[in-house]
This record gives sequence, structure tokens and C-alpha cells, in this order.
Amino acid sequence: GHGISSALLMAAVRSALRQRLASPGSLSTIISDVNHHLAGDLSDSGQFITLFYLVADPTGNRIEWVRAGHDPALFYDPVANAFIELSGSGMALGIDKDCRYEQHQMADLHRGSIIVIGTDGVWEAVDEHGKRFGKARLREFVAARAHCGARALCAALEEALKTFRGARAQHDDVTIVAIKRLGENGPAQPET
Repeated sequence: GHGISSALLMAAVRSALRQRLASPGSLSTIISDVNHHLAGDLSDSGQFITLFYLVADPTGNRIEWVRAGHDPALFYDPVANAFIELSGSGMALGIDKDCRYEQHQMADLHRGSIIVIGTDGVWEAVDEHGKRFGKARLREFVAARAHCGARALCAALEEALKTFRGARAQHDDVTIVAIKRLGENGPAQPET
């Protein structure tokens, strides 16, 4: 949903997540604990929230993630010129207090690898003829701009979405996060 109640729920989830991250535990345990807490509060409201939580370890050259009902992130490997969806099972937070979330990881990321995480307002953007932007177009867009930095990629995608919609109004929120691996042993560069 949208509006004040959704914004308040997001703030509550962010607060619960930050509080739980201060204590030890695996990423899957942390997200499972936050879900358990939220489900107790939300069980009668019908509210829930999706989450894609990713940790980039630039020194270890790896990423870890947990997916909780959110669309998978896209991982672009420039060496293979191919995409992988960073998926995994896991329902949205706040629905089932006993849901246990899975932690996934990927290592040995190539220089220039890109991760794009977004809200459905990106691929569900509609043009003046009722055609959706779509995930295939998003993949083509990222591959064609793999030479760009993360910030430039996000800015270009935002402009591409505006151009694609034309005179049609934006009906959904658009949030884009891009992370690009810069050097052979350099840090990942997160930008939104």
C-alpha cells in the first residue's frame, strides 16, 4: 500500500531491524526474529511488508542476502554478459510469525558486477499505450550501461522511466538501488 500507514509500518520495520542487528546472529536468524516480532503486532491488521536485505562484503568479495517477499534483485555479471536473479524463498514479513528465512550468498564477484534492487514501480511503469517497461527492458538497460557507475546508472534509469511513461502519470513509487564492484580488490560502491 501507500500513504501514511505504509510509511509508519516501514519506519517500524526499519527500527526493529536496526535494533535486532545490534545483537549477534546470522542474517537469516535476524530477519526471522524481526518477522516473528512484526507478525505478533500485525496479525489482525492484514498489513505486511516485503524486504530484500543484502550485505555486501567488499574485502571478502562476496554478498549475502535474505529475500522476504520482495522481488529478487538482479545481478549482472559483465564477464558472462548474463543476469542472475538473487532469489530465495520467504514470504513477506508480518504474515506468519513462525516463518524461517533462508540466507544466500555469492562470492568471487567480477570487477564491474552490478546489483540492481528496485520496487515494482520500475518494471510496472506503463507508457501511453498501456505497455509495461518490464524486467526484460530493465536487463537490457543495465547491460547497455554496465560501463556507468552506480549513481549514473540510477539517474539514467530514472530518466529512461520518465521518457518511457511520456505524458502518462507515475502511479507507483519508484525506488532504485544499484551496487557496482569497482576494482579487483576495491570496495563495492552502493548508490541510490
